[in-house]
Amino acid sequence: MEWGIKKRLKERGEELKQEGDKLFQNFQKNPSVQNKERWKENKKVLEDLEKIEVTKKYLFVKNDFHVNSINNTKRLASYLKKKKGRNMVKKLKDENGQIKTKEEDLREIMASYYEKLYANKETEMSEGVVVRKLDPQDQIGLNKTITSKEIEEVINNLKPNSSPGPDGFTSNFYKIFQPEITPNLEILFNEILKNRTIPETWKRSEIITILKPNKDESDPNSYRPITLCNVDYKIFTKLLANRLTDIIPKLIGEDQYGFIKNRRLADPIRNILNVINQATREKEKLLLLKLDVYKAFDTVNHHYLQQVCEEYNLGREFCEVIKELYKDNLAQLLINGTRTRIIKINSGTKQGCPLSPILFALAIEPLANFIREDDKIKGFKIARELIKINLFADDAMVLMGSPMESIKEVIQTVKKFENLSGLAINIQKSEILHKNLS
Repeated sequence: MEWGIKKRLKERGEELKQEGDKLFQNFQKNPSVQNKERWKENKKVLEDLEKIEVTKKYLFVKNDFHVNSINNTKRLASYLKKKKGRNMVKKLKDENGQIKTKEEDLREIMASYYEKLYANKETEMSEGVVVRKLDPQDQIGLNKTITSKEIEEVINNLKPNSSPGPDGFTSNFYKIFQPEITPNLEILFNEILKNRTIPETWKRSEIITILKPNKDESDPNSYRPITLCNVDYKIFTKLLANRLTDIIPKLIGEDQYGFIKNRRLADPIRNILNVINQATREKEKLLLLKLDVYKAFDTVNHHYLQQVCEEYNLGREFCEVIKELYKDNLAQLLINGTRTRIIKINSGTKQGCPLSPILFALAIEPLANFIREDDKIKGFKIARELIKINLFADDAMVLMGSPMESIKEVIQTVKKFENLSGLAINIQKSEILHKNLS
C-alpha cells in the first residue's frame, strides 16, 4: 500500500510538472490574468507536493537517528567513555622535555607543534622540474564544466556515517537530500571553477590526532593528523580527484605505485625481491636506500605545489582552484574533545582530503625524475631493465648497483629536491640494506 502511495505521488508530481510547462507556455503566448492565475495555482500545488516529500525525508532522518543511536543513557555513557579512551591524549612533552598532563597544557603543546609543522618554509624556485606534461585534450577534460551526473556519482559513493566537518553536516544528509542539493552544488562548483571564489567555510577545518602504532604517546610527533573537512568540500575535491585518476598515469612514472590507477602495492615489493634474489644469486653489488621523508603530507610547500601543477599543464582553472583551496587556511585541533586555539595552515596537503594523495604523487614525482635522469646514479640492472627507484606514495626506495659511485650523488639530489619542495628527507634516519659490499 505504502509503495502504491509513493508511486502515485511521484506520478502526480510528473503530471503537475508537464501541466505547468504547458500553462507557462500558454501564459507566454497570451499573458492574460486568467492564464497567469492558472500557472500560479499549478505552481503552488507542485510546491506543496515537494514540501511533503522534504518533510518525509526529514522524518526519515530523524527516525533513522533514533533507531540507530544509543538511546539508553547508561549504554550511551559507556559507549562515549570507551570511544574517548581510544583517542585520548593523556600526556605530552613540551619543548623542554617536561611531561604535561593538564588539558590546557596538552592543547597548547599540540597547537604549538602543528603551528610550526604547518609553517611556510622558504624554498628555491626552479623551472623544468617536470618531465611529462598533460596534452591539450586531457587538459580540456580536467577543466570542463562540472555536471550534475558527476556530483551524483560522488554523493552515491560517499561513505555512510562518516565524520562531519566543522559545519556538522554528515554524508548521510547529502545522500538523503541529494535531489534537492545537487542543483545548488552544480551552480556552486562551476562558480568556483570559473571565478575561483572558494567558500570561507572550506578554509576552516578541524584536525584530530591518532597515535601511530608502537609510538611514544608523550611525543607530539607520534600522532597522525587527520583533517575533518566539510562534506561539500570533499564532494568537490573528490570530483576533481576522479577527473585526475584516469590521466595521472600519463604524468607519473611507472615506478610510482601509490594512488595510481591499475598499479598495486604488490608490484614494487616484487621488484625489490627480484633485485635482492638476483644480487644474492649472482653475487652482484647492491645497496637499497629507503628514504625517510619527514611528515611528507604535512610539509610540502604550497608555492612548489602550485608550480608543479602549472608545469604539468593541468590548466589555468584547475591550477588556480588548487591555489585558492590551500590559501589562507585555518584549523583547530580537537584534543580530548576540546578545540585548541586557531592555527594557520601554510604547508602540506590535507590528510582526509580526497585530492591530497594524488597531489602528493604529483609533488614527489620530480624527485623520481631527478634520480632517473642522473647518469651518476647507477641503478641495478635486472634482465634488460635498469631500476633506480621504487615509490609507493611517500615511501621511496633508491636502488644502486654501484653504491660507492652513486651514494654521494643521491644525497646531493635529495638535498636539491628538499630545497625546492620543502619536503625534509633525513638521510641519517633513512634505512639501508646491502648485498656483497665489503
